[in-house]
Amino acid sequence: MGHDDAESDDILPTYEGAVAGHAFGWDNESPARAVRVSAFAVAWRPVTNGEFLAFYRGAGRGRVACPVSWVEDQDGDGDGGVRVRTLYGAVPMDVARDWPVLTAYDDLAAYARAQGGRIPTEAELRLFLDTYQVGYEEGANTGFRNWHSLPATAGCAANGGRGSNGGVWEWTSTVLDTHEGFAGTTIFPGYTSDFFDTKHQVVLGASYATIPRLGDRRTVRNFYQHNYPYPWVGARVAYDV
Repeated sequence: MGHDDAESDDILPTYEGAVAGHAFGWDNESPARAVRVSAFAVAWRPVTNGEFLAFYRGAGRGRVACPVSWVEDQDGDGDGGVRVRTLYGAVPMDVARDWPVLTAYDDLAAYARAQGGRIPTEAELRLFLDTYQVGYEEGANTGFRNWHSLPATAGCAANGGRGSNGGVWEWTSTVLDTHEGFAGTTIFPGYTSDFFDTKHQVVLGASYATIPRLGDRRTVRNFYQHNYPYPWVGARVAYDV
């Protein structure tokens, strides 16, 4: 996990002007460290709008909120008028049924429990993405290749199962906190440490609006409050083995 490119190195004369082999990283990306991951199973693709709609109207009724990435219009057409927001405006659920659903961690965790699973840890998701997620040049839906999510393609027979998650950040069950060797940034004081409050979940990956220079960098870590309803973040279901 992470990399060895600490901000504190930038002020050392040895590294002055030396950019080859170095990459900017936020304070929460350093240092590199080994994490043991036990056996687990995980869904190839993030939970879709269609899957979450079935849960929202079924077992999850009254337990989860309607995603704010949806628009409920009972006078509309298809699926009781539920539409999915895009930068172009809301589209019918039939168009976006197989796109990853964008909603709060709490509601996706409830969905995962109803499936007998859970949201993957940061280390588990990092392992999965390192193994199967492709970069922008390989076709990932990032960098505004499309101005909306797409159906995920990981797990298909071609390319050894590698593919795109559809163009969303992904929730993990890991609570944002300090780690061994963590040193807070002096360029942007409190960038990460201000959020060591047990309320923020680590988020990995990239959305369709993330520039490839960030989306393709595996050490990037994002974070949101677990109940934040407006993220461009989905999740996949993991299972203990």
